Amino acid sequence: LTKQGKKRLKEVMSKKTLQINRITDVEMDIGDIVTGKHTVSGTSVSAPIDRKSFAYSGGIVRLEYHVKEDR
Repeated sequence: LTKQGKKRLKEVMSKKTLQINRITDVEMDIGDIVTGKHTVSGTSVSAPIDRKSFAYSGGIVRLEYHVKEDR
């Protein structure tokens, strides 16, 4: 269990992306700053929204917000 736990922790710590799902009733616009926090590690990430797009899947249309990625 400890070995697998350490392995999983290394995987999580090496990620360089943050995806936030299931935000409802929140209107955001380009330039707004969004912040995500990992509750276990306490790490937080903030970035400005730089574009919006629509996605269609399974008969459902949803609005997606995107932030600039490190290049």
